[in-house]
Amino acid sequence: MTIGGTEALLFKQMGKATVDGVQLRFTGSIQRDDTGEVQAVELVVRGRHKEVDSGEWKTGESNSTKVSSVNCYAKLTINGEVLYEVDAINMIEVVDGVDLMEEHRKSHRPLMQHWRGLPRQPPHNRKKNMSEKTVTLDTPIKRGDTTITEIVLRKPQSGALRGTRLQAVMEMDVASMMTVIPRISTPALTPQEMADLDPADLSAMSIEVVLFLLPKSALASLPTT
Repeated sequence: MTIGGTEALLFKQMGKATVDGVQLRFTGSIQRDDTGEVQAVELVVRGRHKEVDSGEWKTGESNSTKVSSVNCYAKLTINGEVLYEVDAINMIEVVDGVDLMEEHRKSHRPLMQHWRGLPRQPPHNRKKNMSEKTVTLDTPIKRGDTTITEIVLRKPQSGALRGTRLQAVMEMDVASMMTVIPRISTPALTPQEMADLDPADLSAMSIEVVLFLLPKSALASLPTT
């Protein structure tokens, strides 16, 4: 987006803490080629500004400011009809009146139920818990003379997701988790140990992986006790 001159409000909006803290509304019109009818167009997006570039200012000359934003919500309406509405945080994707993400939201209900049962964390613990999580195994793993009773999972970086589909990981797809978990676990689990893992332990670790990948704003909106 490019605006004429500069606007102090932009710099205030840069301080927004949430990923959907800034809402922008664009309006205009289009003319149909077949009928010549002029139709109103409205685009509403929510997100946060990523970069504000004022360029080089010269005295006595007009200037412009370029604003780059990252959006997690978009809704396009033409002539009063909603063509699409996408809400990444709430997993909503409505195209031509059809909610394409409804089944995916249903698959996340066990995750939400798990989250409701977690105690509220003290503020000084939250940052640490966002980067690693310890999972106590229902069925310990035997490795020679050593018995592994706990696995520490680190928050995965993008490289840990290579070879998988993010959507499949978020849906706790077993094959995807078998790939990702050994890359972020301490001690690092072997392919055979993953294959022999108690399904309950695989489920517990998979839930933590999904929680790692949720944006902070989504985590903040989840109910806690």
